[in-house]
Amino acid sequence: MLSLDDIEEAKQAVSEIHLNDKLVEYIFAISQESRNNGFISAGISTRGAISMAAAARAAAYLDGRSYVIPEDVKLIAGPVAAHRLILLPEHQSLNKREVLLSILDNVTVPMV
Repeated sequence: MLSLDDIEEAKQAVSEIHLNDKLVEYIFAISQESRNNGFISAGISTRGAISMAAAARAAAYLDGRSYVIPEDVKLIAGPVAAHRLILLPEHQSLNKREVLLSILDNVTVPMV
């Protein structure tokens, strides 16, 4: 069982996890690619990208690191962003996670 203090401590620790500028650009590129994808009518918003950054920090924290790596972004992308995609009517039968994975495959992963 976690106490309220434990939760507050973890939130503070997560907020201090370093997110390299190249990874911020990577998250932005994923967001942009989702907006330019031929299967999607509405992609990942700015708020969605901010949520991805926060979740990537949390993933790094849970993995015991003080910094985010590209694998953290990839790990959280599906759970955080797939539901944010609005597919075009003719592509409603597609799986949003698979569409998001194809977006991740098309965005260059930064060297950090």
